[in-house]
Amino acid sequence: MRVLFLDCISGISGDMLLAALADAGWQHEQIHALPGRLGLQGVTIHVEKRMRCGIKATGINVTASQDQPMRTMHAIESILQDASIPATVKEDSIDILGKLADVEADIHGCSRDEVHFHEIGAVDTIIDIVGVLTALDDLKIKKVFCSDIPLSRGFIQCSHGIMPLPAPAVTELLRGMPVRFVEEQNEIVTPTGAAILCHIVESFGYPPAMRLLKTGCGAGSRDLESIPNILRIMVGDTDRERCPEGWKQEKISELRTVMDDITPEQLGYMMQILLEKGAIDTWITNIHMKKNRPGFELTVLCRPGVEDSMAKCIFLQGSTTGIRFYSTSRFLIHREPIMISTRWGAVKAKLIIRPDGRREIAPEFEECRKIAEKSGIPIRSVYSEVARFITS
Repeated sequence: MRVLFLDCISGISGDMLLAALADAGWQHEQIHALPGRLGLQGVTIHVEKRMRCGIKATGINVTASQDQPMRTMHAIESILQDASIPATVKEDSIDILGKLADVEADIHGCSRDEVHFHEIGAVDTIIDIVGVLTALDDLKIKKVFCSDIPLSRGFIQCSHGIMPLPAPAVTELLRGMPVRFVEEQNEIVTPTGAAILCHIVESFGYPPAMRLLKTGCGAGSRDLESIPNILRIMVGDTDRERCPEGWKQEKISELRTVMDDITPEQLGYMMQILLEKGAIDTWITNIHMKKNRPGFELTVLCRPGVEDSMAKCIFLQGSTTGIRFYSTSRFLIHREPIMISTRWGAVKAKLIIRPDGRREIAPEFEECRKIAEKSGIPIRSVYSEVARFITS
């Protein structure tokens, strides 16, 4: 599966992302054709090389031979509906621009239809958004991942007057995303860049494991004093969809923490609670910690989306003050619950099919435990006898 990682060294803008995609291999002819496909008369796109702190990068510059009107969202929708672009690109472009219009309308206390401002009406914003989405489609990018996002402090002059940085639209659009502030007084995240991130990024943090195929570097329009004004991207292939026949692959989350001041009894109780709350599995590893203290490492596997409840349980039941968690995947071969007939009645078991086609049936422990308790025979004898019923 083809994936894209955005390394937001100095923030992001629409033109920087479009330029980075061009630098990573999206054909320049496709970029130059965008104004014609959008029906924008007198608009030209220039692709050029720029140097930023000694790093060669690609830059995008959009020029217009005639004044462009301040367009409303309705006017932009008409442009996109009439454009010669894929239907999915039209829909996604309207969604991104609509989100941007809604945020600006809320900030300025008006309706979406009343929004008239340069950031939406400018042809370069339309080209940036349509160009990025078209490039992702042409490059067959299936998922986009992103680093955390740096933000600057300061002020910027715009059509509404002097605005603080990050711009109000940016802070609204980035709500819920990982951000950090850097020592920079210029705008490094634009509303257009933030709106694109909202739509295309699946998750933030470190890049996924992948076979790196291409890199690209998009340059901003100015040099910054504190950081190189570039957006770096990485295109690669993952093996997430390369699953052998008969297998399946699923996303899971893994939580880990270490403790050296908890009793085994408390750990056992915590593991029981975690399983009752929906953990897929949990186990303890004996470890040696600082100051030569023996300790325990607790590992918990769970479905994505329930990490918070798992962590809360660990914090409440355990003694740790910090938990690491990761997103990962696992392979699963075919397995299904079945019932087998024994002299004790129907017993639950699992049917497992190995990659070489072998079929195995494994009795469920709890079923065997109940039989052992009721009959008064060792549980290993129950397993052996159930196994004979399975093979007979």
